[in-house]
Amino acid sequence: MRENDALTTLDLSMNNLNLGLDHLVSGIMDSSSLVAFTARNNSLDGRKFQQQLFDLVHEHPSLTSLNVGNTLAVKNRNRIHNEGLAAILQAVATSRMQPSLLQELYLSNCSITAKGLHMFGALPDAGVQLHLAVLDLSHNDLGSETPALIASVMPTLISLNLANTKMGNKGAYLLAQQLKEAQRVNKQHIMRVLDLSSNKVGSQGFSKLLSRLKKSMALHSLNFSHNDLADSSEKLPSLEKFLHRNESCQVLLLNGCKLTPLAMGSLGAGVSQNKALTKLGLAENDIIQKDQLNNFVKGLLEADESKLTEIDLQRNRMVSSTVAPLAALLERNRKIRTLNLRFN
Repeated sequence: MRENDALTTLDLSMNNLNLGLDHLVSGIMDSSSLVAFTARNNSLDGRKFQQQLFDLVHEHPSLTSLNVGNTLAVKNRNRIHNEGLAAILQAVATSRMQPSLLQELYLSNCSITAKGLHMFGALPDAGVQLHLAVLDLSHNDLGSETPALIASVMPTLISLNLANTKMGNKGAYLLAQQLKEAQRVNKQHIMRVLDLSSNKVGSQGFSKLLSRLKKSMALHSLNFSHNDLADSSEKLPSLEKFLHRNESCQVLLLNGCKLTPLAMGSLGAGVSQNKALTKLGLAENDIIQKDQLNNFVKGLLEADESKLTEIDLQRNRMVSSTVAPLAALLERNRKIRTLNLRFN
């Protein structure tokens, strides 16, 4: 690596790097061409390797992307812990390159808690700018205060993954506030990808977020899967308004959200007026009532300018009478290219 001036991306995932991390970091630091380093699932302990994580970010002349997270597989899991995150952010704070070159940071399933996120807030106080474009904190036990704790990097984020971080409704409210503040600080703020799946957010938190995002001209993908929207006995007007007003979101995932017939009606009404959405995920919603699908299909049949080409309806326990409305949909809507009905 010391003699190679062409290598830009290095992926060493699933290799038990903890056995030789010292030598590896030494070689990486001498590579002036490397911009992306991935070391997922390598049994790295952030408490043991604080200095190596610090050196990797502090001394490297060109590194912009660091992935020391994990897949959801248990094997060789990295445990970066708060101490490892602190080492990375301390390296950013004291780096000779200001603002730091680091733009992408992936820390999925790394045993990080809310306490570790306080370091993000300390960076502006030290006069340090961290212009992150991508931040993945998914599958960490962070809690509802997470959006406030990472507020300092929010104005530059293009992609934010907070899946399964125990946000709840309170966290959703805070995120809506922080997105508004990020837009105020950076008029060019372009959050394109937002993953908030598996966070125990209810319909009120969902509605608050949609109210914030409906005017976004940049949002491309919103994943709200496996949150519980069944707590609303009424329609979801915020969903209808979001789909009516938003002109950029192409992917909307609502898998496993326990969508009621009224919520499906709001979804259908919104889709009937939407001109951007191309993929819609509705898997695992127990769509066992004919009215649920009827309400949705009715909207699609009225959607003359819809660009929707892919619908995922797998694992919904549907029976033949439930899926009957789909026959009319397929007969009249010639834009749908992919319809997933597996495991029904």
